[in-house]
Amino acid sequence: MVWRISNFGILSPIKKIFVKEVIGMENIPKNPPFIIASNHANYLDGFIILKIMYDKFKQKTHYVSHPGRFGRKLPKFIYLKYAGCIPTDVPEEEFFANVKSALKNDKIVGIFPEGRYTKDG
Repeated sequence: MVWRISNFGILSPIKKIFVKEVIGMENIPKNPPFIIASNHANYLDGFIILKIMYDKFKQKTHYVSHPGRFGRKLPKFIYLKYAGCIPTDVPEEEFFANVKSALKNDKIVGIFPEGRYTKDG
């Protein structure tokens, strides 16, 4: 329910307003599992990729992220359960086990290798 509301109430308008053209979809595998890596120019990047991947594959992207990125007001269980994020604030072995599990279960894993957003994209 939360995902449906987010998808249609938030993600669809963001994509409609900010995305004029998607270039490079031919480079995305035909089916999950896969890892999608992108530059991170602003806070909308993750939402836009999330929507584009959902429109194509009908599943959400599970981002590698630190729960603190969402601020202290969002409880961690919401971050993990509803956003489907893979937390980085766990021991290294657990982190890689979580990524491996997502991929074994045919999920899309998203990562911004630079970490935080950058001024030059």
